[in-house]
Amino acid sequence: GSHGGAAHTSTWGAEPEHTSTWGAGMGIGEAEMLKVMEVLRKQGLTVQNERVMSSSGIRRVLELNGSGFREARVVGKSRAAQEACKLTHDMVAANLKPMDICFVNPLGARKYKLLVADMDSTLITIECIDELAASMNVKDRVAKITESAMRGEIDFNEALRQRVALLKGMPYSVVENLCRNLPLTEGTERLLTAAIKRLGMKVAVLSGGFTPMVNTLKERFGLQYAFANDLVFDSSGLCTGEIKGEIVNGARKATLLQEVAQREGIPLDQVLAVGDGANDIPMISLAGLGVAFRAKPLTRAKAPVCVCWSGLDALLYLMGFSDADIEGLSKL
Repeated sequence: GSHGGAAHTSTWGAEPEHTSTWGAGMGIGEAEMLKVMEVLRKQGLTVQNERVMSSSGIRRVLELNGSGFREARVVGKSRAAQEACKLTHDMVAANLKPMDICFVNPLGARKYKLLVADMDSTLITIECIDELAASMNVKDRVAKITESAMRGEIDFNEALRQRVALLKGMPYSVVENLCRNLPLTEGTERLLTAAIKRLGMKVAVLSGGFTPMVNTLKERFGLQYAFANDLVFDSSGLCTGEIKGEIVNGARKATLLQEVAQREGIPLDQVLAVGDGANDIPMISLAGLGVAFRAKPLTRAKAPVCVCWSGLDALLYLMGFSDADIEGLSKL
């Protein structure tokens, strides 16, 4: 994939070494690891000091145990590393083996100070707007528009207005009920808890969804920032089918990322951004480490790093922390 323009090219160009952190998913054994090594060697890359990041095998899709995460230092030209990454992904896809292979610059643990995350289909497994629509019996209509917007086929603002209009007359109790039952993505709790309590990172949720849900996560985990769209409710607690204030779309997410980083005095190369939709591409491209998580094809194509099979806590490994490191960090 592309590395988000000029800012990334310079760091890759100047830094010939890359740390490749890969997760070995369900049933991936030594044979598959050897195939990956072979691909890397053919690209003229050498592999050094491999270490196991997570031998327990973090829980994955379908609750099957993988054989853990490993990290290896891959030395060679950045173009070759990018090519190897593509080839290994293709190989994995061809074998239908769920395995994440990510090339990240070896910037070292404790480098990242700000985590910026999308909410719907990233921190949580659902699209909130689709669930709200179910209460009004318009879930199918709304879900179709959501899919199209997340694939980047239609204008985000227009798509949001169309969907919210279909929520007209929805009682606020439906929102409250959903807030009480937000299904977290596997790894969300571990990632947020470790980032805030053990790594001392700031966390911002930037969502094209709605404020009550992001505020629920903010309160639950003690996040520093949460931004989303405001649904309008009338005096009798019914949704008017409108949104007030500025819509949080892709461009707005990028602006908010910059504003939060600036307020915290954190340079952009110390920001880790993660999301799944087309509207997350601008913020993923700005961050020092941008990750597409179980993402739409367009987002995967544009993100420097893709995590498709592992849980969200794989981000801890991408930052360079092993399970032992995370356990060993002092609880703040």
